[in-house]
Amino acid sequence: EWEDLLAFFTRQVRMPACLTTAAGARIICKGDTYKLCSRIKAMAEVRQTIFCQTRDSIIRRVKETQRPVLGLCEARLFYLSIPIFKGGSLAGQVTACGLASQEDKINPFLLSRRLGIYEDEVRYLARSTPTGVEGEMLYLATRLFDELNPSLRSGGITPQCPGGQASGRAAPTSPA
Repeated sequence: EWEDLLAFFTRQVRMPACLTTAAGARIICKGDTYKLCSRIKAMAEVRQTIFCQTRDSIIRRVKETQRPVLGLCEARLFYLSIPIFKGGSLAGQVTACGLASQEDKINPFLLSRRLGIYEDEVRYLARSTPTGVEGEMLYLATRLFDELNPSLRSGGITPQCPGGQASGRAAPTSPA
């Protein structure tokens, strides 16, 4: 059930997606990581600086707002978290990351210094990373949030996206 949902969501957002615990530990993941993101995550110190700080900040915001949160890591790649509630408590999350922002461009100079590679190599790695827009990501996140947390819908209204259709999928049972 969760694997199907993650595969479906991965196709929608064009980013790898994971089911995680409330604290962010991965349970199941679907989708392939893009070259730039893979390079960042392969280096523990760089991963901590660029990715983990963003993840931890977004998890805090999810707990505060009890709503989906979208952010950008230092590499200017999207990180998305959709909370899953059970009995009023955060039971887990669906997360997705790695899509480049159309609005906030990747900074080859900064990343070359962090990764210890030439700017041209950063540009090469970034070429295979698709781009997306914040509004579309938030729309898709809100739709999934409403499917996973039907009692928390705000009046049953999901934001509209041009050409967007409700998936009509039933939410799987909670991960906890």
